[in-house]
Amino acid sequence: YSGIGYRYWLRGLGSREDIMPMSEEYSWYYVPVGIRIAWKVSRKIELSLDNTLKLMFKGNIKVNLSEGDPYYNDPSASLGSRTGWRIMPGVNFEVYPKLHLLIGPWYEYSAIQQSPVFAITYAGKLWGYGYEPSSRTHQFGLDIYLGRRF
Repeated sequence: YSGIGYRYWLRGLGSREDIMPMSEEYSWYYVPVGIRIAWKVSRKIELSLDNTLKLMFKGNIKVNLSEGDPYYNDPSASLGSRTGWRIMPGVNFEVYPKLHLLIGPWYEYSAIQQSPVFAITYAGKLWGYGYEPSSRTHQFGLDIYLGRRF
């Protein structure tokens, strides 16, 4: 299977007194390319394994410095393109004729590249420079689906 996706994350910063309040907006598009394999264990139980590559593109960050002081600019920069992935083993139960319950724990890995250096201005004058360092994210979860098969 394949498709197209979009991810947006608003990260609030500066809840401590010694940090200026501001937020960062992360966004990127991705193309998932995956395969799901299923094995029938019995008439009512099926095991599955879902593997997905997530091909990222048009990654971007916007740093909202003006939230802490309106004289700062709100710089933005590219986050590059990194490949992530997701894996989910699952168990599918037929709970009623043609009504199925799928339960599956999952793990997802994603990463961003270091951004180019961007200018930070205050009242229109150069104050300094900044960048977003490269990073990676590990996420875990549990999917529960209830669906009808036709």
